[in-house]
Amino acid sequence: MVARLSRPPGLRIVELVLNFLLAFLVITFISFLSLRPQLQEVRSQAASEWQDFLTVVKERNETLPGLIEAVRGFEPGHARLAQRLLEARGISMRVFEPDKVIAAVDATDRCLAEVDKLQETNAQFRDYPPFAKQWSRAQGLTLRIKVKRELYNKSVEVYNRLLRAFPQSLFTTLFGFVPLQSYPAIEPPAPQPKDSRKAPGSPPKA
Repeated sequence: MVARLSRPPGLRIVELVLNFLLAFLVITFISFLSLRPQLQEVRSQAASEWQDFLTVVKERNETLPGLIEAVRGFEPGHARLAQRLLEARGISMRVFEPDKVIAAVDATDRCLAEVDKLQETNAQFRDYPPFAKQWSRAQGLTLRIKVKRELYNKSVEVYNRLLRAFPQSLFTTLFGFVPLQSYPAIEPPAPQPKDSRKAPGSPPKA
């Protein structure tokens, strides 16, 4: 009888490791296939919500000229604010890259926040009929933009969290699933409370 050759222990260890890795990859791939429909669904939802956001932004841009003219018509001194609002609107209508769209929307929101402060402190301006009508529409559309943006960001958060799930994440990029960018709203800084202990007329601390 021919003696049976035994394999070196090192080779057996290598075979065990390779078999383990192969089994791990197969199980991971099957797990990824079960996750794939959910990834596709959430990614499609985020894309739809982004389009909804753009639609409302476009709708607000179409209404802003009336508001701008109302601001100019009431007080010529507000012409600079009206011009900045007009420029932000123009940029928002020309750009298509998401980052630039968001920057233009944020610039428009900041201008509208200034208009809001003006109408809160000036009753005549607030009750000026051409302004009151346009301002009501602008406020409603601005709120809708905020809601659409929040919905998009929530979908992006869910999608990116699914992408990070291990070990399925080993296959996500290979099949075209890449992280999405979220665009949180930039909240204006809160006003600083006055220090009642500071003597009147004293300079601020450096």
